[in-house]
Amino acid sequence: MTSIKKHQEMILAVDSALLRSQGIVYSETPTFMPIDGYVDLGASDDADGRYDFTAGLVLMQRNQLDNVVQEGNAFKGNRNFKQLLPYVVFVYPIQENSGDTRVAVYRRRAGVGESRLAGNLSIGFGGHIEISDVQHDEGVIDLPDTLMVAALREIEQEITIVSEIMPLLTSDDLRPVGLIVDGSNDVGNLHLGIVHV
Repeated sequence: MTSIKKHQEMILAVDSALLRSQGIVYSETPTFMPIDGYVDLGASDDADGRYDFTAGLVLMQRNQLDNVVQEGNAFKGNRNFKQLLPYVVFVYPIQENSGDTRVAVYRRRAGVGESRLAGNLSIGFGGHIEISDVQHDEGVIDLPDTLMVAALREIEQEITIVSEIMPLLTSDDLRPVGLIVDGSNDVGNLHLGIVHV
């Protein structure tokens, strides 16, 4: 069996024009856009969501997204698509029933993940949606299920205390609460974070 190199991976992205048409605009100021779970992502049968990415979802080779130099852009990367990243933030109570919470924070190491983020502090864990994460119904991508499968896989890959938290963590424990829209740097310009807590 041949191993797939990182640049050959198939990952899920969404058309940037579709995002702009729905009011998701990248600027120099990173933005957190609160959402009401999967309802706002158009994934509920009984509600029209604020955002519906389904028509703009594509599976593309990573090198078609990361290693493209487009005319007029000062950095590498295909701005015609945003790579979707489920991003999980662990929030836990300081004291039972107090309402006070803490957020897990860590410093990103060099040589692990996105090299341009090495040394930065991060409050979440996540990564690209790979082809093996994609869930579908009759050929139509089921975005909520796909996000959940990818989020749980990323947590399992990235957190070393997996044996303690993974048996306790299920898809019922995570819910999407917002979008990270960051046009302030090269990495942010290529991604759309979907924050789960």
